Amino acid sequence: MIHLPDCSVTDTHARGLRRAEDRRVDERRTNWKIQRNPRRFGPRVRQTHADLLALFGEGRVILAESSKKSAQFFVATHENDDLYHLVCFSMERCHHRSPRSKTSLPLVATGHCYERFIQGLLRHDREWVRLITDTFEALITATDFESRPATKDSPRCARWEVPGEYKVWLSQGLAIVEVPESGDAIMRTVVATDALIGPNRELWEALGKSEIRSQRFTRRPVIDWFEEPAQRPLEEVA
Repeated sequence: MIHLPDCSVTDTHARGLRRAEDRRVDERRTNWKIQRNPRRFGPRVRQTHADLLALFGEGRVILAESSKKSAQFFVATHENDDLYHLVCFSMERCHHRSPRSKTSLPLVATGHCYERFIQGLLRHDREWVRLITDTFEALITATDFESRPATKDSPRCARWEVPGEYKVWLSQGLAIVEVPESGDAIMRTVVATDALIGPNRELWEALGKSEIRSQRFTRRPVIDWFEEPAQRPLEEVA
């Protein structure tokens, strides 16, 4: 759990806080000893939740769904690629056993995105993993994906219907997400609501009233000013 100082957090301070937390999580995962879980489903769910919190810390684990027959957890894991992966753990109640499955969802977040979260949204009691899950849920309302199984030549990956760059509405900010044709979508950054101005503020307010909470946008092309003037559009040459 990251504890913020009373003063404002600079870019360098946010980077230091993020890396310190990552080191603590990595150390716990390295030294973790598997616990014996209860046989009954309810106590087993509670023990699994406690184990995940002990491993990854508050803010990186949420119990998204729990009933007498199933449970679902979302975890933000930090891997060697210095990205934060969204992982879903599911538990199902079966006769004499409670199997658990693990699924990596096709959305990752950069360290830069986490640092902007620390600076702008952590004070509002937001959870890092919930920010990622909310982004994922909003994103798939605009562009669905197909999960392709792994083969001997390539790992399992997702293929997105409408690739591009998206601005995704969140209750306390706007996320910028890059969606490739195949592979994981990448959360590049997030901007807190109180820092949104101009068109981005207008977009955030409009998306908040819409059923689709994300919008695809296209960056303006970079003009090569060293090309022949006749090759540029007339309005740019004038």
